[in-house]
Amino acid sequence: MGRSGLTRRADPAGRRRPRARLLAVVPANCRFEHMAVNQRLRALIEISDIDILAGYPASFPADIAAHARIRSFPGARRPLPATVKVPLFAAYVAIWATAKRLAGRGYELVYTFQDVSAVAGWLLAPRSGRWAMDVLDDPGQSHGNAAQRGQSLKSGLLRLYERIIGFFLRRADIVFTIGLIHDDPLPRTLSQDYGVASDRIFPLRQSIDVPLIRDTFGRTTPAEASVPQVSFVGYVSRLRGVDTLIGAANILRDRGLEFELILVGHLNKKDAEWLTAVQLSLPNLRYLGVLPSSQTLRAMSTVTVGVLPFPYRRETAPVQAVTGIEYLALGRPIVATDLPGAHALIDDYVNGILVPPGDTEAMARAIEEIVTNPDLTKEMGEASMKKAEMFDARLIRKEVIHVLHNS
Repeated sequence: MGRSGLTRRADPAGRRRPRARLLAVVPANCRFEHMAVNQRLRALIEISDIDILAGYPASFPADIAAHARIRSFPGARRPLPATVKVPLFAAYVAIWATAKRLAGRGYELVYTFQDVSAVAGWLLAPRSGRWAMDVLDDPGQSHGNAAQRGQSLKSGLLRLYERIIGFFLRRADIVFTIGLIHDDPLPRTLSQDYGVASDRIFPLRQSIDVPLIRDTFGRTTPAEASVPQVSFVGYVSRLRGVDTLIGAANILRDRGLEFELILVGHLNKKDAEWLTAVQLSLPNLRYLGVLPSSQTLRAMSTVTVGVLPFPYRRETAPVQAVTGIEYLALGRPIVATDLPGAHALIDDYVNGILVPPGDTEAMARAIEEIVTNPDLTKEMGEASMKKAEMFDARLIRKEVIHVLHNS
C-alpha cells in the first residue's frame, strides 16, 4: 500500500501497543482452523498491528493473537446455531462500525470476507481508506447446494444473500480470490456474474505451511500400511463426488484389487444413510468421521493415493482443495477430476492423474495404475513434494502484501 505509507510497527516490551491502522473482520462462523483466513491475517500482521472482529473468541493461533486486538461480539461463547449467530454477528458488526464512523475513528485498510463481515468494509472504507474483500468460494455455492437438495425456500433466501454479497463486491477496492489467472473460474465469475472490475480482482493460490506439514507428517511411507490405501478427506457427500469414488471402488473390488478406501470428514444425515448402505457391500470402506487436524494429516500421511472426485458444477470447478495441497506436501500422488481448480495442483501423469468428472471407470483405472505400481507411486510422490512449494503460505503472504502496497 504505497500510497498509504503503511509500515509494520513493533510492540515494544512493556509499552502500550499503538492504535491499529488495519481492521480485519473474519467470517462469522470461522473457528480459526481455516487456513486461508489465518494466512491473510498473518500477511496483515506483517504490515501493521491490527484490530480483529470475530464471531468466536479465544481460538486464534498464538502468533496472530500476540499482534492483534481481538474483539468478539456479546454472546459469542454461547452454542448458537448459524441461523442465529450470523444475523447477530452482522448486527454487531454494523453497530460497531457505525459507532466508529460517527466517532471519526477509521482505518487505513479494512479487510473483510464474502459474508456479513463485509458490512464493516461498506461502512468504514469510504471514510478511512481502502477496503479489501476476500472471496474464498463461489458466492453462489450455498444457494446452489440448497437447490440441488430440493430446499427451495432456503435456496431463495440464500440467493438474496448472494445478491447482497454481490452489492458489497462491486464496492470493494481490492478483491482477492482463489485462482492463478484472471480467466480461472472464480475470478471470471466475479467479473462476469457480479460485475467486479477486472483490475480490482487479484487471484491467489490456496496455501498451507508446507515445511511444517512435510517435516511433521511427511516421513511415513505407504509401505507401512498392510494394503494400499485410497483416501478422500473433506465433506463426505455425493455433492462432492464421493459417489463417483465409491463407484470406482466397487469396480476395483470386482477386479480383485486389495485396498482400503478411507473417508474422513463431515457427513450429513442423508449421506450417512447412503454410506451405511454402501458399507454393507463394500467391506473395505472405513469412515473415520471428523478428526482433529493433526489426526487427519497423520491418516493422510500413510495413504498410497489421495482422491479429489469433485463433480463438474459451478461451485466445485474452481476448488483448489486444501486437502489436495496437503497431499502434495505429504508426497502423495493424487487422482482428481479434470477441473480448473485441480489443474493448479496436478500435472497429469507427473504428480497425479486427471480423469473426466463423474467417470467411475476412468477413476478406477487411474487409482489402479498408481496403487499397483510402487515405482510410479514413488515418482509421483516426489513430484508432489516439489509441486507443493508453490503453495507455501510464505509465498502467498508476500503476494498479498505486494498487492496491498502497490494497488
